Amino acid sequence: MPHVLPDLTTPTARRPAPTERMDENAVLEPYDGMLVSETAYWRFYADWPDVTYEWHNGRLEAKGVSDWATILVFQWFTGLIRYFLDSHRGGQLVNQELGFTLSLTAHGASRRSIRRPDTAVILTDNPDQLQPADRRYQGVFDLCLEALSDSDPEQKARDQVIKYREYAQVGVEEYYILAGNLDDCAFFRRDPQGRYQPMLPDQDGVMASVALPGLRWRQRDLVRQPSLEALLADPVYQGYVLPEFSRAKADKAAALQRADQEARRADQEARRADQEAARAERLAERLRQLGIDPHLLE
Repeated sequence: MPHVLPDLTTPTARRPAPTERMDENAVLEPYDGMLVSETAYWRFYADWPDVTYEWHNGRLEAKGVSDWATILVFQWFTGLIRYFLDSHRGGQLVNQELGFTLSLTAHGASRRSIRRPDTAVILTDNPDQLQPADRRYQGVFDLCLEALSDSDPEQKARDQVIKYREYAQVGVEEYYILAGNLDDCAFFRRDPQGRYQPMLPDQDGVMASVALPGLRWRQRDLVRQPSLEALLADPVYQGYVLPEFSRAKADKAAALQRADQEARRADQEARRADQEAARAERLAERLRQLGIDPHLLE
């Protein structure tokens, strides 16, 4: 079905009435694939109420949806990042409400895209910081995360191929793709040549971020999604998941240990005092048996 171009001269004429009968099995969003200018995108479609649109090669692209397993993985992992940023005061966590513009080069030609990562991070040393009144991000995110949209091959390729190339080219230091299926999860770090290289776990299956030093996680935990209580007891996460709790717990344990040591010392002192008193009493008894008043020795 051909798209009907709306009148872009007024924001009230956003959704034209369809002129053709749509296949009842079609899942196209209203304006997915429609040619619009970058100005029109920001003016009309960046805050579209029903669909999240991105802009690529002059066309609108509707962001796909993820299955529930992917959403659970994404929520758990972004929770880790929030704990990290809170404990390290290390930056801003941004959701997909704010897009950013990518100035790209392909086959020698310049082009632009507007992407809205499901979650992104702006570190404190990034020269472009968000301000309270901002409705878009003017810089380049330090870390982008996408919950894999796998409802159709095109949506999946957008996350795994197109955004992979775009984010690397504009300088996003790390790019994470999260999915309910562990085999579809991918973590990339930008190398000195500006290309993404896969991040690999260590021998214990622990991954570590370079963009966010100290952020660590186990690959299998993406699916297991340990509880907060379990994270607080796990050395992999203790350094940034509510570290004040771990410190308070350690301080309490140290205080209890000191109290126990003091109690043991007091008990030992009491035992020594009892032993000295018993020895003194035995000596006094012997003196009395010899007809000597023990008090004369005091």
